[in-house]
Amino acid sequence: MPTVNRDELLDGMKATLHEFSVAFGTAALDGKVLELPGVTAAIAPGIPFRSIFNCVAYDSAEELAAGLPALTDAYQQSGVTAWAVWVHEADREAAKLLEQAGHQLDSKPAGMAIELNDLADAPTNQGLQLGPADELAAVDLALARSYDFPPGVMVYAFPQLLKAFNVYLARDGNSEPLGVLATVDNDDDCGFTLVGTVPEARGRGVASVLVRHALIDARERGCVTASLQSTAIAKSIYEGLGFTSLGAVNLWERRED
Repeated sequence: MPTVNRDELLDGMKATLHEFSVAFGTAALDGKVLELPGVTAAIAPGIPFRSIFNCVAYDSAEELAAGLPALTDAYQQSGVTAWAVWVHEADREAAKLLEQAGHQLDSKPAGMAIELNDLADAPTNQGLQLGPADELAAVDLALARSYDFPPGVMVYAFPQLLKAFNVYLARDGNSEPLGVLATVDNDDDCGFTLVGTVPEARGRGVASVLVRHALIDARERGCVTASLQSTAIAKSIYEGLGFTSLGAVNLWERRED
């Protein structure tokens, strides 16, 4: 029987978004973490044109409004040309504020969460080698092929990625990386990001097996819940693992010409 209700899951996910900003800012080349009252921003000048890495989390629309001038100035001073704020679909006040400030709705990922006590027993690993990543180059290769990044961009832009995140790889029998993901812990919640599968391995359950592995690892570390923001394509994978939808977490982007 669930012991964590939907509102608690949603609050946990929102809190973990702050931790993502801390982790990306910490991992980045010449990165910074800007912390204002109720607002946390990752500043990753090594990849100034990708807002998903230059991301902002906030607690209330009022705190976001108060911090917006400082956020805008900090990103401009750092040479970042695209940054974005995570806004739950229910917070219309924050969405209106950002739209008026020149932000545009970039995407509508689904917020999702799971109570780890509800996680079913793990199936076989389907012949995959699953475990923590110990080489940034292998992670870079998996992410580049999964997300169509230029090879080497993660090594250059996020030299401290393996220290700031828990990073996992799924490898085949020849130790070639087929899947990748990263997590951060925030109190009792484990947040997932950068989940990817290389093109030739898609449709084989690689992501599902790797996410389940990381969920079990998080539970063993003492986490009670896990949360993430899913694309429409990947949502069914997480639903199959037991994640429940918490509504859209919209990404409001500001991009300088």
